[in-house]
Amino acid sequence: MPESAKIKKTGDGAIVNVSSDSGIMGNTNATLYCASKGAVTLLTKALAVDVAKDLIRVNSVCPGDVITPMLKEEKAKAPDGEKYLKDLISNYPGGKLATPEEVAAGITFLVSETAPFVMGAAWSIDGGITAYSY
Repeated sequence: MPESAKIKKTGDGAIVNVSSDSGIMGNTNATLYCASKGAVTLLTKALAVDVAKDLIRVNSVCPGDVITPMLKEEKAKAPDGEKYLKDLISNYPGGKLATPEEVAAGITFLVSETAPFVMGAAWSIDGGITAYSY
C-alpha cells in the first residue's frame, strides 16, 4: 500500500514540502527557480485544502540561504569568496544564514503533534529576509 494511502486510511499524518524564500518573493537571475518554488508553495496550500478532511496536515518550509556544500561551492567559485558571503549575509536582518539543523527543526515541529492546527502554511525559515523589501 502506498504511503499516501496509509496516511489517508489512518486519518493522521503530516507532509512537509521544501520550498524556498524564492517561492514567496522573486529573486534576480532566478526566474525558473522562483517559478518552481512558487509552484511548490501553492501545491502545498492546494493539497492542504484537499486532504484536511482526512486530518492530513500539509505545510511547506521556505528557507532562505542555508550553509550547505552548494553554498560553500558558490563561495569558492566567486572571485572574492569572503566578499560574496559578506554581501549575501548583509541581506538578512538577522545577520546570518541558516544552518541545515535550523531548517530541520522547523520541519520537525511541523510534523509533530505540537502543530495539529497548522495546515497549508508556507513557513519562512529565512532570517527575516521575506519580511521586508530591500
